[in-house]
Amino acid sequence: MQRYFSTGFNYLIAFILVMATAISVNAQYSIWSFRAGPSLAFQRWNGLGSTQPLIGYHGIIGMESYEPGKTSSFYGELGYHQRGSSKYVPAYQSNAGINYNSYTIRNVFHNVGLALGGRKSFGPNNKFFYNLALRGEYTIKAQLSDVFVGFSEFVRKFNYGVDVGAGYNFPIGYHMGFVQIQLQPDLSKQIWSTRYSGYDYQGNPVTYPEQKVINYTFELSLGFRLFGNLIPED
Repeated sequence: MQRYFSTGFNYLIAFILVMATAISVNAQYSIWSFRAGPSLAFQRWNGLGSTQPLIGYHGIIGMESYEPGKTSSFYGELGYHQRGSSKYVPAYQSNAGINYNSYTIRNVFHNVGLALGGRKSFGPNNKFFYNLALRGEYTIKAQLSDVFVGFSEFVRKFNYGVDVGAGYNFPIGYHMGFVQIQLQPDLSKQIWSTRYSGYDYQGNPVTYPEQKVINYTFELSLGFRLFGNLIPED
């Protein structure tokens, strides 16, 4: 685990250096951005019953190019994302006559993501924008519920996907605030396992079907671009 984390950390450092160099070379100015908010994550499991969305959160720091008079920009982001799914278990009575209350189980994947993409502003005073980016992620921790614990060994640490989003800008003095909604489908599998025999959380033998679990996430963000309104556009 330590070796994987060290490798992932080296990738993060390399990415930040490349991102900062690329933005500095290709733009007259660069600005920092921060955004955070709630997430709605989805997964589909094979043969283990239906799942519901997982309500989580995210936090991102980014660097963005800026040139007066231009409505498009290049950006890079480093962020924390919660991926996964949940499952509602209704109240029930066991064979021994014991009553159990309803509860919700949660499968949470704590991922660090790196994204490189472009943003385009449009509309009156460029108040609206849309963005598109490629994203890579590293899973630093996977929290699987008892029902799904047998799949821990099949968690894939590295994944990748795309970001498609849109939002609204609003000035805050010399800075710029924004609200953004973003869809983040993965193009790789968070869990990939063939059919295998194992044991459930009670120690009973069970055969699990093949799993190809992919993350789909909606993120709603409130953000801030530091000095994003300092230089007026022509």
